[in-house]
Amino acid sequence: KWGSWVSAYAPVKNAAGDLVGGIGVDFRADYVDQVKQGIRDKIFIAFVIVFGSLFILVFLLSRTFTRPVVALTAAAERIGEGDYEQDLGGLIWSRFPDETSTMAHVFQIMVGKVHHREQTLIRRVEELRIEIDETKREKQVAEIVDSDFFQTLQDKARHLRARRQGMAQQGSEESQDG
Repeated sequence: KWGSWVSAYAPVKNAAGDLVGGIGVDFRADYVDQVKQGIRDKIFIAFVIVFGSLFILVFLLSRTFTRPVVALTAAAERIGEGDYEQDLGGLIWSRFPDETSTMAHVFQIMVGKVHHREQTLIRRVEELRIEIDETKREKQVAEIVDSDFFQTLQDKARHLRARRQGMAQQGSEESQDG
């Protein structure tokens, strides 16, 4: 019925250190509870503001730091698919180079070398394909030339030429005789 109270007391001592009395204080606890609640409310508001600000700051900073890495990853995926025309120059900072900038520079050099090697390999494959086609053609011609049928045709052709030459010589001898 009297509410909540806070009481405090302490002994009173003389100069010799003897206990001579006591002192006490009573005050309503409602006031203490109000102060505690006010402090809790302000700390909670401050916590929400600081935590929210830090969360937004960390989010923005992480996006700032990871954006080049994400761009480099996307470019590397396109390069892996054979698209060598990726512009990595925007990821290379000459004034304040960092690991991402260094990696982008190394990727740019590597892409040039890989593209050059790929073009060289394509030319070599074309040369080998031509050589294989010529070898294949020569083999097929050799198979035809070495066949019995072709040999028989060649023999018949020689006989026909010889007979024509013989007939042509015979015809020229008759025209000279006549």
